[in-house]
Amino acid sequence: GSAGLAKHMLSHWPAPAAAHQPEQVPARPGGRVLVVAGSVHPSALAQLDRMRGAPGFAVFDDAGEAAHAVLRDPENLPRTIVLTAAPAPGERPAPSGGFSEHLGRIAKEIFGPLGAGALVLTGGETAYAVLDARGMHEIELEEAPLEGAAAGWAQGVLVVTKTGGFGDRDALHALAGYAAEKLGAPR
Repeated sequence: GSAGLAKHMLSHWPAPAAAHQPEQVPARPGGRVLVVAGSVHPSALAQLDRMRGAPGFAVFDDAGEAAHAVLRDPENLPRTIVLTAAPAPGERPAPSGGFSEHLGRIAKEIFGPLGAGALVLTGGETAYAVLDARGMHEIELEEAPLEGAAAGWAQGVLVVTKTGGFGDRDALHALAGYAAEKLGAPR
């Protein structure tokens, strides 16, 4: 269901019986943030435009190009890498068939060589494809960094999700900053 639904349900769930859960520690402290955006919703496109050319971000509209860049020279890439199947400014959206799975495969391929410690995922099909490709089937939810977004841990990786059609122009940029901060890197 919707990430926003959880905040409304909390008052209806019984409190856990003195179960203390230790704070999660990232498997890769200070690791990079990998943003994967598969939504072509106008909100998501505006959020991607916000990150294009921003310091510390590299936006790859061609996931294959991202894979080559990461595998060729990961040391010289910025802190946050953005993969998208969304069109670049002025281009028409392509049909969505297969893009999510393609993004999932590329994200799996570059996650390790990139030295990533966090995934920021937008678009439900994309989030599912990326998590499935990495074999992540459970997320221990921790908090909502923005209304409508959910963050938690899966296999030592910080996972942040939001729907493609949600948030203002700065939402995805802010979530990437949140993820970097959680990994112990300055914003």
